[in-house]
Amino acid sequence: MTPVFIQWSYGVTMWEIFTCGRVPYAGIQAIGLFKGLKRGERLEKPDNKACHDDIYDVMFSCWEMEAGERPQFSDLVVTVNDLLERDACYMELS
Repeated sequence: MTPVFIQWSYGVTMWEIFTCGRVPYAGIQAIGLFKGLKRGERLEKPDNKACHDDIYDVMFSCWEMEAGERPQFSDLVVTVNDLLERDACYMELS
């Protein structure tokens, strides 16, 4: 994986965690996915009380079309740690 894709993948991994393992882009053909991403379509905010807007904003920032617009990974680590310490959010798994 190249550095250009690390942030994107991190955002998708966060999405998978907050959706309890749902498959991203499920049922979408590759060509349709590519066209949608070029139009600015992204994964929807997980329907989970633990996924606050601030957390989704971090995910969304990872999915900027231009790689240079995505946050540096070191900044992502600090931001996510701050959010988790501030909110101390827990997901109900049952």
